[in-house]
Amino acid sequence: MKKIVTVIAAALILTGCKTSEANYRAAYETAKRQTEARHGDPDVPTQQLQQYNMPRPTAVAPGDTLPMLRERVTPVNVEGITTEGKMQGYNVVVGQFHQLFNAKAMLGRLIPGGYKDAFVVKNSQPVYYVIAQSSATPDEAGMALRAVEADSTMRLRAPLPFILCPVIYGAH
Repeated sequence: MKKIVTVIAAALILTGCKTSEANYRAAYETAKRQTEARHGDPDVPTQQLQQYNMPRPTAVAPGDTLPMLRERVTPVNVEGITTEGKMQGYNVVVGQFHQLFNAKAMLGRLIPGGYKDAFVVKNSQPVYYVIAQSSATPDEAGMALRAVEADSTMRLRAPLPFILCPVIYGAH
């Protein structure tokens, strides 16, 4: 009898700790219900993200308009990848996420894919922006943005890519 109880307990422990699609689905449904209870609409956080972080068309040269967003951001050092000396006035954003984990994953794909100077910054929400390339002038940023748009390895949906013009916390 004792042996049977031990075997059943071991089986429950070993199978109970595994992550499964059902576990993820249950967690998602719970979070969705909690959001509905607070806001009445499960998509409110997504809508707020999209409204808050929408780039605006900005004329940078005669005949050239780029989608730009000016926002306060702070650098995020990700496992040995720093923003030290990388961030300039015009940054091509190819990803925006609520979770740092997702930004790290995208960064992990960008660097081996040829974007060796890619890095991550965040705003106060926090929304993590993945920057593919940084430029000092709007003209350089425009060329970098067009190159990212033409890159067949990038699968981006609107409003991406866009140019982030950072306002660094603590800078005057």
